Amino acid sequence: MTDTPSYDKACAAFAEALRVDDAAGVDVELAKRIYARRALNREPEMQALKIRLRAERRLQQLAKELHNAGQLTPELANLANSSLSGCLWVPNCFDAPINRRF
Repeated sequence: MTDTPSYDKACAAFAEALRVDDAAGVDVELAKRIYARRALNREPEMQALKIRLRAERRLQQLAKELHNAGQLTPELANLANSSLSGCLWVPNCFDAPINRRF
């Protein structure tokens, strides 16, 4: 089973960004600006979190619909009940020792 192409592309882009360090090998001042920008940019992880939470919510809705129709499988029931969104820790800028003055 495959996901949508846009989701697959996003996963591939994150994997590539994790694998490659574009700031390695550049001068120190440029590297400092690159790393600061990345460290302070929370938007990509918040977008990823929204995608995951939306998927968890939709999975639970589908499980409820299938349960009401008498078609819920034990596997889907376990998946829908194993959501971690209820105990989610979202870090903020005060959790990391990063100085905003670069």
